[in-house]
Amino acid sequence: MQVTKHVRSAFTLIEVLIAVLVLSLGVLGLAAVFSVGIPQQRIASDQIQGLNALASARAVLLGNERLNNPTNPSFPDFRQLRGWYGLQQRVADDPAELFEINKTWSPMGEWMLPLPDPGDSDIDEVWISHDLVAEDADKDVGEVVIVSPELVQSLDVRIGLEQRLVPAPYTRGTEPQYVWDFIARRVPSGQIDLSTGIAAPTKQDEIEVVVFVRRIDPGIRVQLTRRTDEDSRLQFGPRLRLSDYLTMNAQEITGGPTDPINEVLRIVPVSMDPDSSQPRNDGRTLGAGTNGEYAMPFGIGVAAAGQYPGARRGGPGGGGSIEIPRDRLPLEPGGATPEDENRLRLATQVGHRILDRFGNIYEIRGIDEELSEQLNATVVRIDPPVPSHILAPIDFRYLNRADLDSKAFITTPQRPIAIDVFRVNP
Repeated sequence: MQVTKHVRSAFTLIEVLIAVLVLSLGVLGLAAVFSVGIPQQRIASDQIQGLNALASARAVLLGNERLNNPTNPSFPDFRQLRGWYGLQQRVADDPAELFEINKTWSPMGEWMLPLPDPGDSDIDEVWISHDLVAEDADKDVGEVVIVSPELVQSLDVRIGLEQRLVPAPYTRGTEPQYVWDFIARRVPSGQIDLSTGIAAPTKQDEIEVVVFVRRIDPGIRVQLTRRTDEDSRLQFGPRLRLSDYLTMNAQEITGGPTDPINEVLRIVPVSMDPDSSQPRNDGRTLGAGTNGEYAMPFGIGVAAAGQYPGARRGGPGGGGSIEIPRDRLPLEPGGATPEDENRLRLATQVGHRILDRFGNIYEIRGIDEELSEQLNATVVRIDPPVPSHILAPIDFRYLNRADLDSKAFITTPQRPIAIDVFRVNP
């Protein structure tokens, strides 16, 4: 009887290598999907959470009684100069002084940026300030203070950091992920000077407010030490949380409500190098003015060159200039320092958002290298395009106020994930 053997052939080395190559390509493709999907998922999450943060900001800014209602509870017929009303009423009585910054608040309708140290500045310029570092228990790092025009401290309006964090500090199961800041300007509604086209400020002007929402620094690290207070341990857990450090809870961090918080332990939601405006991304201050401080909004300039299609205007930026598409903006540093150059670099990154002096918001889509070389400026592609009523880039400047040209556009060191603009009329 003949027995037939069936021999099964094994895979050759070439076949194995080909199979491994195909499998590797598939895995690499899957990894590529994940590498793209995770950032996109974060962007989508930021967009949703950014809207929630904007809603929270509106609720705080429109619901704050001291900020919106100047009525004196003891004397209902008397309105105190505080909050939005105090800013609105800060208008010079002498017509010759209407447009002077030390007499009228936001006289040209310019965005008023906060200053970190109001001590050496004219109070009319420092309408809003930040207490950058908590020196005692009753101040928050990054607290916004709307200063009383009459220097009456009891009439100051304070918007604490705990009100500007989203989710709110000590929320069960989560920690703050976003912080919002705001600036404001007057919308002049008085008689228009036909020679300049500038409207005069009045005591009935609306106030326009813009809110910037940013993700808090991703590199923040805190010391997870045990809580000293038994009630706090039961309510918030056995160890300190990020919320304690962001709100500078002196009682928990130092053990005493009036003890100063060591500089090494101070944390802000968004920090920057004060000399370059470069984000630090670690929330550290290590002494304000030394290594880091709260990252506040800043301004950048516009290059006064070119005109937009359809513009028919003579003079600077008018006839004979290079036509610029309406989805382009020519920008320049607000000054000649390395800090100004770095601010421009930060503001022109893809995805960044900037605000013009009229309240329009633009998102940076890239840089037009060819047009930048022609105009000797940084020309960025934007979305949406510049509105049709703006004839030329020079319209973003402030006539007769060259010192404000560096505020043609406003933004923040970290990319804002959401911006909202609205008006109030106290």
